[in-house]
This record gives sequence, structure tokens and C-alpha cells, in this order.
Amino acid sequence: MAGARTTFWFLWAAGLSTVGSGCALLLDADWGEYKTAAATGSGGAAGSGGAAGSGGAGAAGSGGDGGAAVEGSGGTGGTGEGGSPPLPPEIIAAGLQDPYSIAVDDRSVFILSESDLLSCPLAGCPQPTVLAAVQAYDHTSFPYRIGVDARFVHWLGDDAYFRCSAAGCPEQVPQVYREYITSWPRQIEVTDAGVVRICDKLTVMECVDGTCADLCVDTDGMNSFVVDGKSVFWSVGYSGGVYHCNPDRPNEEVRLQGESGNVLAVQGEYVYAMGLEGMIFKCQKSGCGGRPDVVVSGEQGLTSMAVGGTGVYWTSSGTGTSADGAVKMCPLAGCGDGPRVIASGQARPTSIRIRNGFVYWANRGLEGSAGSGEIMRAGL
Repeated sequence: MAGARTTFWFLWAAGLSTVGSGCALLLDADWGEYKTAAATGSGGAAGSGGAAGSGGAGAAGSGGDGGAAVEGSGGTGGTGEGGSPPLPPEIIAAGLQDPYSIAVDDRSVFILSESDLLSCPLAGCPQPTVLAAVQAYDHTSFPYRIGVDARFVHWLGDDAYFRCSAAGCPEQVPQVYREYITSWPRQIEVTDAGVVRICDKLTVMECVDGTCADLCVDTDGMNSFVVDGKSVFWSVGYSGGVYHCNPDRPNEEVRLQGESGNVLAVQGEYVYAMGLEGMIFKCQKSGCGGRPDVVVSGEQGLTSMAVGGTGVYWTSSGTGTSADGAVKMCPLAGCGDGPRVIASGQARPTSIRIRNGFVYWANRGLEGSAGSGEIMRAGL
């Protein structure tokens, strides 16, 4: 890319140790019995509901549900009353076939599974509603491929961007909203106002009222992006690095760091990156001067990350061959003695989201175990 480029190199410290430990999570096989047990267990009284957080659910900049950007801090819906512990994990939907990406609004969770687009009320459902049939997708390791606004649910296929009413597609046939995204579309962000941003491996495009335009990104091998106001941050997988540009200065690209990230997020003055080697780190938006802050290290099989006003939340798949995955968090101020385990014993958890005092995630289920996927939530 032409123009000025400023580089801020990371000098990583050696000897980072594994932190955190698991705890048992017992799930009743019966939907109704589990829901009753979760509601009446010792995890604290139900919260007061609370208003939606000002950041929305993962929206870039102005809110919405894009997943990897700043997550709304939410209300108190999952935190309990009078200082009680957060509500324990509970199942929203079960019996799903590889739910690999989710989006959440104030009423429902929307689910991309192996062959269907589904929805389920946040209070739970024994059988999700099928909104549309979807094409099979080979690159399901990218966790944020669906978003929702006040009217529509938006998602990515192999080479196209699809949309339909959040109430469902006519005859379950989605509208192809933009075709021929030829370089493996990888992530979608949708604001509450309906602004849609999509990245493939080469660029980030922004779509408003059906008109799409490329932003300032010009790269190859992009893994993830996040938009903060007019600034675009993205990570590159092949050569490594997290970069920044501004559409008002399209010929100026700034490299913030040398280490890549599979998922990016912005909170306050920091860019957060979920790295490739079990590490989450943060860097000031203007660069780190070669001294990044390591949020957590030693996590096995990181799959997704969300950042909100209460902390950094992530999923790790564990070995991926047994239900040894986990959902954890650290406060923004740091992990102290180690992360808090929100849930352990999870089967390939991914696509973590924050909304209205709860953290949501999808359990893809174990390989070869049909219908073992779940949608979960717990209090923040």
C-alpha cells in the first residue's frame, strides 16, 4: 500500500505460564429438568433484567451485533441481586447440528448451523424455529459469520452475503444480498442501525441501504477486523500483524504490532487480539511501543473472544475431541491470580457474545456426535 507507514514492534516476553483451571458443569439430559434446576440452583437470584448496554452486542462503533468489536456492557439481567453471584450456565437450545456462529438481540438468539438458519427466544426453546435453509460452509472456524439488526438477520456463505427478515425468510429461501465475494468471506458485523460490514481475506466493505463500498483496507490473508468510529483495525494471518487505517486517509496504514490475531475487539483506548498460540493481548490504539499487555496466556484452542465493560470473555475448545472446552473471563484491570471459569466441560464452544448482562456462546458438539450442539448463556 502506498503512503506513510509507521511500525510498532512487539517484543514478547518468554516464560508465560498457563493460568486458570476448570470446574465441573453438570447438565441434566432433560430440557425441562435442566431449566428448572438452573433457575432454582444456588447460583444466586435472578437479576432485574436491566436495559441493553450502550454498545449493543458486538457492534463496531455504534452498536449492533458484529461479535468481535466492543460488546455492550449490558444491564443487570445476569448478575443477580444484592451482590449475588452471576447466574450459572443454562441451556437455551439443544439437539443442534454443529451450530458454529450466533448473533443475539434483545429478544432472540440467531444460529447458523450445518444446514439451517435458526432462531430461539432468549428464555429458551425446546425446538428452534427454522428461518431459512443455508448452504454448507467449509470455513466454520471463523466464529462471527452472522449479525442482526432491528429488521433483518444477515449472514455469510461461501461467496455471498445473505439477508432475510428476522421473523423468517419467505418459504425459507434467503435473499442473496451481494454475490461473488470471491475471497472467502470471513466475518460480518451489523450495527443496530443496520450498517453491515464484511471482510474477506483482501478487504473490508461497508453496506448501507443496499450500497456497498470498500473501506481503506488493502491486504492479503485477513483473519479478522473491527471498526471503531472511522478507524478500521484488522489482522493478517500469513505474515502476521495487526494494522490500522482511516477511510479519511486511505493511503496511510499503521502497523500496531507484529503478532497476528484470529479475533479483534476494541474497548476504550485498547485493541484486543485473540492470538494463535493460546494468548490474548491488548495494545493501545496508537501503538504499544514494543510493550504489549498480555491479558491471558496458555489457553488451549482459543476459538472466540468478546470484550465489554465488565471484562474480556473467551472460549477455548480444549482438545476438541472431548467435552473439555471452557468459557472464561478476566476483568479489564487484569486477571490477578487467573481467569474466572464461567463454564467448563463444554463441547467445542465458540462464537461468544455479550448482551444485556449475559454472555452467550455456541457449543458445536463433538465430532461424530450428531445433534449434540447447544446454545448456552450465563450471567456476567
